[in-house]
Amino acid sequence: MEIRLKQEDIDVLDSGKKILPNDSYYGYVGGEFTTNPNDCVEVLIYDTNENFLESSIADVDDYYLADGAVKLNTGTILRKLGYDRGRYVVKYNFLRKLAGSDETVLVDENGTIYTDYHRMDGGRLMSGTEHSDTAVDLFVKENKYFIEEISPSRTEIRVVPQNISNDKYLNDFLKVQTGKSKLNIASGAQFKVDAQGDSLAGDSLSLVFNDENIKIPQSVIGGNVSLNGSFVESVVDLTPPDIEAERADEIDSVEILPRFIISDDTAIPGRYIKGDRYFTLFYEAFTGVGKYANTTEQQRLDAQNRFGSEVGVGTTEFGSDLQVPNYNYVQDSPTVITLKSISARPGLAGNIPMIYTWQISGWDIDRNSDLDRVRPGDDVDIDGAPAGSLRISGTDLKEITIRLKSQNCTYGVKLTIDYPAEAKKAELFLPTCIRQDRS
Repeated sequence: MEIRLKQEDIDVLDSGKKILPNDSYYGYVGGEFTTNPNDCVEVLIYDTNENFLESSIADVDDYYLADGAVKLNTGTILRKLGYDRGRYVVKYNFLRKLAGSDETVLVDENGTIYTDYHRMDGGRLMSGTEHSDTAVDLFVKENKYFIEEISPSRTEIRVVPQNISNDKYLNDFLKVQTGKSKLNIASGAQFKVDAQGDSLAGDSLSLVFNDENIKIPQSVIGGNVSLNGSFVESVVDLTPPDIEAERADEIDSVEILPRFIISDDTAIPGRYIKGDRYFTLFYEAFTGVGKYANTTEQQRLDAQNRFGSEVGVGTTEFGSDLQVPNYNYVQDSPTVITLKSISARPGLAGNIPMIYTWQISGWDIDRNSDLDRVRPGDDVDIDGAPAGSLRISGTDLKEITIRLKSQNCTYGVKLTIDYPAEAKKAELFLPTCIRQDRS
């Protein structure tokens, strides 16, 4: 069964009383006819036998509200439609549009509406006032909804929207079904206080819109006001960090993404030759970002194992770029290097403690090209590490100092960050990323 009235209206009709459209209690009605921009007068024209001829929408200049009644310029309305003489039966529907309109719109293949267009030879419509390589084809659509199905009893229909990607078009369609609408005030509002500052915003019950030109439709009178984010005390930026960007300190993130740099080698007697203190090439290769974004995890693991066992002198899945370590010193006497974490990790702003574990590995290559694993005391030391260990761990141990003591050695660095409270752990291992050559 067709229903045009809301339950509130039915209750009024059953009571026999009249309502005042401007009464705030009946604000959902939208005010008196002609005061709402969605009001229109539909004209239905029939011959004297009441055979339907045509319909149209009357111009707004041809009707007006006077003394509580709508006055029509009937003769003008008919003449504008081409009916200068004759006898006709004319019916008028006084409507308030809830969704759609009698207008047409221009849309592209995705349903996006365009207002600027130009016509090509042959009548083809394209976007923009002038032709360009970025212009797209446009199609004419009526700003209406179409009937998809009629029930066998012919008492119900299923109405669906067209492919028109427009917020008003889609929201109005939803509003017709639910009877509810939402008005977003993008410019925001604030609680009203007196000019003297004697009243507090927290005690105020009046809102003032930041944009004084906003006009609130009468249909929202009696509705609810929602303040988005009214209980938000702080905002955490969850944008994934740019893990490839050069930086000097750790950054906040949702996940743990270990990374380290050489932050200080100014005290070294050893002479620096070449290399990147951010280990960018190795970092990209073993984490699958940057130029190595298309590598698989297995490829990265295989290469990591090969570099860790063969000091990076063989051909790998990555080609020749990684056949040599990317940070080199020449040994004159022990080289002192400070390694610093620039990891991305959660809880940084709240100073949440985490456990950092550093481990040094590598190979000592003798003059006969024989390989021996680097040893604490002889080849490398970590300041503060237990005697005889190349591993050190501690809460928020974000920096370590290592001393490279041997010649013709390659060194790998592993950093593991453990967040026990959230059961999160992540590690980064860059094998053979530092080399100490012979003098």
